[in-house]
Amino acid sequence: MVSGISNTGDVRFLTYSGTMTAERFITFLKQLLTTVPGTIFVIVDNCTHPAKDGR
Repeated sequence: MVSGISNTGDVRFLTYSGTMTAERFITFLKQLLTTVPGTIFVIVDNCTHPAKDGR
């Protein structure tokens, strides 16, 4: 599962089977862009992903 929370307490999440992939992460970000009005700040851990799209 990947999730996010707004400064007003709204929670957004995406559940999936298997491991996190660049494609899944990009899907989650696109969903945020279409459902959250205003500016979005994304904070991720320092884990690198070997996919070119994830860099």
